[in-house]
Amino acid sequence: MTLEVLLAGDDAGGPALASLPTHAVRARRRPWALAGLWAWESAVALVAAAPVASLVNAAYGTDPAGDAPLFAPGGRALLDLVWREPRGLHASAMGALAVLALGAVLGLVPLGATLTALSGCARDGRAAGWRACLSEGVRLVPLMALLALAAVAGQAILAVAGSVASALVEAGLHDRLGEARAQQVAVAIAPLAAAAIAAVVAALDLACAA
Repeated sequence: MTLEVLLAGDDAGGPALASLPTHAVRARRRPWALAGLWAWESAVALVAAAPVASLVNAAYGTDPAGDAPLFAPGGRALLDLVWREPRGLHASAMGALAVLALGAVLGLVPLGATLTALSGCARDGRAAGWRACLSEGVRLVPLMALLALAAVAGQAILAVAGSVASALVEAGLHDRLGEARAQQVAVAIAPLAAAAIAAVVAALDLACAA
């Protein structure tokens, strides 16, 4: 089995990490690596959602139906909560965004470690240890962060381009088709922009895996 060296061995002759051939990469080889990544993402999501959950619990914790009124048809309870707790919701949203942003940056380490665990092994063919995987994950952070920034920039450009194209189409067709039809045609551009943004996300995933 041909192995491509990822990390050079240390001066004491320690084992190096090497990449497995493509046909040998199997997610089932390292289930605990995947479980660890999912655990990290779940923990970040729980911390991000905790402030909003606390706010809703404070408002509806004593209601016999719990938070069910927030999902009732018409959305009156939900609108009432937004009207009564604008500052709390704003603070919760800002806190959630901060947690998600920090989690995305710090999450590059477990992501890189997981990819290394799935596609790498020790030079002698044994499964790579968790310390070696984490070390490689830390080493990959700058490159993966650069890829992520490029993807975010690309998504922002596509979103702005889609918005501008939609406005231009609506303005150009307003006189010929009328306001309602022009808006319908303009709205049809949104799925195209969303598909392009999703393609950028897919390209980012492939680039990180490569």
